[in-house]
Amino acid sequence: LDVPSTSLAPAMSDLLYDATNSAMWFAENSDNKLYKINVATGAVDTSLVIGGQGYFNSSQALARDSADNAIWALNASDDTVTKINAATGAYYNGTLVASTFAAGSPDPSAIAYDSTNDRIWIGHDITSIALTVLNSDGTSAFTVPLQSGDQVDSLYYDAADDAIFAAGL
Repeated sequence: LDVPSTSLAPAMSDLLYDATNSAMWFAENSDNKLYKINVATGAVDTSLVIGGQGYFNSSQALARDSADNAIWALNASDDTVTKINAATGAYYNGTLVASTFAAGSPDPSAIAYDSTNDRIWIGHDITSIALTVLNSDGTSAFTVPLQSGDQVDSLYYDAADDAIFAAGL
């Protein structure tokens, strides 16, 4: 695949294969965009602005929502998540503002989709004291307290055991 880049040094922060839509999604911090690439042709099908403006404001992590056929992009510096329609590549609720939701505590760094309960789990870096859990409509479901100072670098949801695993420092 020919991965697009900008005049700034490319800073790909996450990559996600979407078998349902035959696409490869990636977030590039240097131009604040999320790209959807057609796996069959290698062409860019979609390029969307996400998150705040400026370097390192765009997505830090991606998750696939199988129930809604959506991609969730975690926007690190403005503490939000954006929901994208995976089939069309458009903002899920029509606009960036309507499709972007609060990610809970500051410094979100990891995201996972809970297919059993149709929820989004969000881990936080540096100042984290909880995991944030959102319903698939972006509303807050609950939080899970962590030890003071814990940071979450990666999340994995295990549907077989209905369990979330967090890795970090």
